[in-house]
Amino acid sequence: MNAPYKVLIAYRPFTVTDPVILNTLASEQTIQTALDALRSAGFDADILHVNEAIRHKLEKLDNKRTLIFNYCDGYLDDPNGLDPITALMDELGIVYTGADDAVLHLSCDKSRVKQLLLAHHLPTPAYVICEKDAPADWPHFPALVKPVALHSSFGISSDSVVDTPQALAQQVRQCVQQWQQPALVEDFIDGTEYRVSLWGNGDAVEVLPLLAFDYSALPDYHHHLKDFDTKWYEQGVKISVAQGLDAALKAQIERISIAAYRAIGARDYGAMDVRVRGGQPYLIDINPNPDFSDASNFFRSARSIGCDYAGLLAKMIGFAAQRLPL
Repeated sequence: MNAPYKVLIAYRPFTVTDPVILNTLASEQTIQTALDALRSAGFDADILHVNEAIRHKLEKLDNKRTLIFNYCDGYLDDPNGLDPITALMDELGIVYTGADDAVLHLSCDKSRVKQLLLAHHLPTPAYVICEKDAPADWPHFPALVKPVALHSSFGISSDSVVDTPQALAQQVRQCVQQWQQPALVEDFIDGTEYRVSLWGNGDAVEVLPLLAFDYSALPDYHHHLKDFDTKWYEQGVKISVAQGLDAALKAQIERISIAAYRAIGARDYGAMDVRVRGGQPYLIDINPNPDFSDASNFFRSARSIGCDYAGLLAKMIGFAAQRLPL
């Protein structure tokens, strides 16, 4: 491919040494794999290390013939931090892959995302935000308690699923104290879970094959969720391309996922977690910046339709390249 632009993979190295946190972050090897894939696809590609000199580096670029592949996630050794690189690129008019800064800020607050879904009449579990204590009249059990502004399953474990008002009150207090932020309490949907990966923009948003999460090997419903170990180490969960899904239900899952993708303002790619209870799908989580490494669920979906890793990255770059003033 002889694209009329150069691709730079923006990556901010981390100094954290905690192996648990490191497992959630893009490594140098991950970035090198992406670089090799892009070069194998014929792109003129290189790595742009994001550091204190990044403004100077970006100001020297030719905005018309440079595209940034944004691989910055987390900030200052905090995997839940929002890297200001997107705000800087927006300011400088630089084209990059994925969601813009405003959308990334929005997605960091589960309360705002919930409000957005309800405003667009999209199904999501009933919820309440607890600044300090749990409401005494919460009616939905089992309930799920999680920090309102963390992602990557930080703050979620089997203890997060509670069955009584007493357990709810205790878990909310613990969540607020441990994570120093409000707790999100929601109706726990103990049903089949699907990962919905999407790519595209405007009227051309496409849903990739759904992935199904099978938690049946785990003890009971308190463990039927993507806690930290399940998400990052795949302990006790089987992930596979969904088979035999009712056509009407599949269409409904795809419809609400596309609607949520557009409602939040996702761009180029995104992912949804959807659970089904009683034939009704619920949007559990919206991620406009999902992992797209060669070990990711996003790539699993793409690979199931014959897309190799280089092809996946090229697809994302192609979407972003439409915003270049060529």
